[in-house]
Amino acid sequence: MNIPGPSKPTPQPERPPAPKRIVVQTRECVDYDDAGEVVEGYYDIKGGILYVWNARDNSPIGQQPISPGDDVEFAARKMLREKSGKHLAFYQPIRYPRGSVH
Repeated sequence: MNIPGPSKPTPQPERPPAPKRIVVQTRECVDYDDAGEVVEGYYDIKGGILYVWNARDNSPIGQQPISPGDDVEFAARKMLREKSGKHLAFYQPIRYPRGSVH
């Protein structure tokens, strides 16, 4: 009889020990009924590599090499905006112009 051993726990994503918080706007507000959307995240640099995490669930967003003199916060915000906004667009409400017929 073959009994499977205990399963290994899946590693949980962790934020870096000294993260820096970033907030990006992923969708502009259109009017008073639509407040827009922002996404929060964290970034850290280790060994010349920029690491970015989503603040909602601490999931890693991505990483990229950073050169001396690069604007690290700009690169982190850009990565967070690009990776967070793409998959959400399908479920966003369609905003019709006022007075349109649909």
